[in-house]
Amino acid sequence: MAWSSFPFPLCVETKGLSAVHQRERLRHELAFRRLRVSETSQISAHLRRVRLVGDDLAGFTAPGPSDHVKLFLPDANGQIIAPLVADDGSLQRPEGTPTTRDYTPRAVDTDAAGVPVAIDIDFVLHEGGPATEWARRATPGDEIVVAGPRGSKLAPTAPGRVALVADPSAFPAFVRWVEALSQPTVIDAVIWNAAAADAEYFDESVRARLASLQWVSEASGDAGLLDAVRSLELAEGAFVWAAGEAQALIAVRRLLREQPQLDRADIDVSGYWKRGVIALDHHAPLDPSDPE
Repeated sequence: MAWSSFPFPLCVETKGLSAVHQRERLRHELAFRRLRVSETSQISAHLRRVRLVGDDLAGFTAPGPSDHVKLFLPDANGQIIAPLVADDGSLQRPEGTPTTRDYTPRAVDTDAAGVPVAIDIDFVLHEGGPATEWARRATPGDEIVVAGPRGSKLAPTAPGRVALVADPSAFPAFVRWVEALSQPTVIDAVIWNAAAADAEYFDESVRARLASLQWVSEASGDAGLLDAVRSLELAEGAFVWAAGEAQALIAVRRLLREQPQLDRADIDVSGYWKRGVIALDHHAPLDPSDPE
């Protein structure tokens, strides 16, 4: 399913990140959409896809390859605690503590007129956690509230070479990056902390776009990840995107920022989760000792 182009941005800001690359920023209207499950499928050994539908999808847009939405999940009593946007635009927060997690939509399906009719969210199935448990049990008709994204950051314009680094939590964004980068961009990839059985997540169209793919086994650990990134051909003008477990990516970010041929603005590293931390705030600095 192709990622659609969306006609709904509120405003557009073009920001030059470096002398080489430009990336557009879009802002979107805040909305909390109550959606329902239409179907589920097992995409690979540890990734499960949940398709969400509903009339509230009208106006949904998420064109950036690593855009994220906030899922408001049912609590232990099956209740979804989520804010509402009032008619006057104010935010109304109900009593109680919401259960939320952030995810990158894998894909959006649209009708002939370009109106969104379904979104796919891919969940990594691991031990415990409210999102994992909800995805495991999800059946058609189950409800969930989806908020955002508030903004999008598009892929850079026509980069010559791009390196993509991801663990399973970042697989949906990784594939969207591949789809967003048109020929003749050369794409090198590093996948780490993933089971061999999850290789089937990447179909032939994705594999065909990769100039190189390094699959770093779970047994290789963080050191294996760093070695793989160190071996990448990162010539002047390259762009690097990396996402996944935050602690492991600190060393990756430091290594990349030490490369004199790379503009720091062309290094995009994000921690999606962190060992021992529940509901990591991925907006917080990845490396507090070097936040900029």
